[in-house]
Amino acid sequence: MHYLFKVKVPGTPNTIDATLIDGRIWVTLSSVCNSLGIHQPTQQDRLKLTCWAKIERIPLVTERGREQTMYVIDRRTLTMWLATLGVYRNKATRKTLEAYQKNIDDVLDRLQQGLRGEKNYPAAPLAEKAQ
Repeated sequence: MHYLFKVKVPGTPNTIDATLIDGRIWVTLSSVCNSLGIHQPTQQDRLKLTCWAKIERIPLVTERGREQTMYVIDRRTLTMWLATLGVYRNKATRKTLEAYQKNIDDVLDRLQQGLRGEKNYPAAPLAEKAQ
């Protein structure tokens, strides 16, 4: 079973939900879409049509200890997908998108380094390591 944890992205008040699967960081599509104010099902369909996207629907354990099935994308997909989103589409979330585009890769690098070698990682303490 894979556990979710919150990851703070500098320059935004938001967090995204991430997990570690087979030594690789994956991010829930819903957490990113919600923070950017974009429609998740539309983005799922859009990503499924690309040859470069890795999108999976898997069961995850939330911070409240509940099992929930969610769509996740790997970090390469995340960075490529963020680059395809127009910064000027939504003025209300423009700064958040720009912060994600600038900072997400560094944040996930630090997170992956903090998780390396961890087998049973708890949700809260590791999220703090990534900040």
